Amino acid sequence: MAMIRSITITENLTPALRKVAEGVSDLSEPMADIAGKWLINTHDRFRAEISPAGVPWDKNRRAIAEGNATLFKSGALFNAIDKAFGANFAQIGVEETAGPAIYALVHQEGAVITAARGKALNTPYGPFKSVTIPARPYVGFAEEDEVMAVEFLSAHLQKLFDSGAAAVPA
Repeated sequence: MAMIRSITITENLTPALRKVAEGVSDLSEPMADIAGKWLINTHDRFRAEISPAGVPWDKNRRAIAEGNATLFKSGALFNAIDKAFGANFAQIGVEETAGPAIYALVHQEGAVITAARGKALNTPYGPFKSVTIPARPYVGFAEEDEVMAVEFLSAHLQKLFDSGAAAVPA
C-alpha cells in the first residue's frame, strides 16, 4: 500500500494535547512539590531514627549515655539535608560543600575507621585501633515517598488535561 500523504503528529496535535505535551516537557512544579514533601518525610524519619525502609537505627553510645537522639549531637547533619529539583528531577541529600558532608556518607552507609600508622583512635570511650560505625540510612526513597510522587505527578497531568479540555473543538 503506497502512502500518498504523511502527517506529522506533533504538527497536528489538538490544542489540548499540545498543552499537555508542553506541560510535561517541564515538570518543575510537581518536582518542587515532590522534593518539598520528600524533605519533610526525610526529616520526620530522621527524628524517629528510622531508615527510609522503616528499620530502626542502632543507637550510638553518645545518645545512650546522654539520653539524646542518635545522629543529633549538634543538629548539623539534620539541618544540612536539603532538597533540589528541576524540570525532570527531584532530589534530597547533603550538599558536598556542607560541613556535615565530611561524615554524612559514613552515617548513611556505615564505615570502619582505622587508626593511621598503628596509632590508636582517641575517642571519648578510650583509645581504639578501629571503630565500626553502623549504617544509619537517613536519605532514601521510601514506599510512602513513591506513592506521594505518583500522586503529585498524576495531579499535575490531570490539571494539564483539565486546562486543555476547553481548547478541544466541540
